Amino acid sequence: MARRDPFARLKQPITDAQGQPMRPIDLIRPPTRKRRRDWEKANRPYTYKIPTDYHSRARAVREAILGLAQRYQTTMDDVAAALMKAALAAVQEGEIELAFAPNPKGRKMTVEVVSEGGWAQEELPKPQKRKRTTKPLYLGFRWSKKTAQRLGEIANDAPKGAVVVLLLEAALERVKAGKWGLRPRPVEIKQTVEVANFAEKPKEKKVW
Repeated sequence: MARRDPFARLKQPITDAQGQPMRPIDLIRPPTRKRRRDWEKANRPYTYKIPTDYHSRARAVREAILGLAQRYQTTMDDVAAALMKAALAAVQEGEIELAFAPNPKGRKMTVEVVSEGGWAQEELPKPQKRKRTTKPLYLGFRWSKKTAQRLGEIANDAPKGAVVVLLLEAALERVKAGKWGLRPRPVEIKQTVEVANFAEKPKEKKVW
C-alpha cells in the first residue's frame, strides 16, 4: 500500500474563485492606504494651557468628556464643542456667571463660577502632594473659530485655560443633573451630538 504524502495538498496549485491558477505575485497583499488627515490638518485644535490650580479639575473634565464620547460613539471634539457652545449660550443668557478678581500672585485675573454647586462630594479629587516642578497641562479641542473668539472675549485678562475648564465643568454638571442632555445627531458617516435642554416646562392644560 502506497504511503500517503501529508504535503500533497500543499503541492497543489492555488486557484482563484474561477479556478484559474494564481501567480505568486497575486498572493502579495497590496499595501494599505494611509489614512488621509487633510481634515485634521485643516482643522487644528485650539489648545489652552491650564493653570496649576486647575489641573485636577481639567483631568476630571477630560475624563468625563471621553466617557460621553464613548457612550455616544463620537469624538471628544464633538462632545466638547457641543458642551462649550451650550455653556457660552448660557453665559450670554445669564444662566452661568463668571466672577473675575485680581490675582494676588500675578498680573492676570482669576475667575470662578458664581452660584454653582460644583462636583458631588464623592467625586472631589484627592489631594496631591506638591512637587517642586509641575509638568504643564494643556487641553485641546476642535471647535469653531467663533467659539474660540467668544472664549477669548469672555476670558479677557484671565487665563483662557481656567475659563475653558470652568465652562466645560458647568456644562457637565448640568448634564449630570439632568438639566441638559446629549442628543445624537448623525452627520455623514459619523455621529455627533448636540446639547438639549431638559429643564421641565409647564404642562399645558387639556381642554375637553
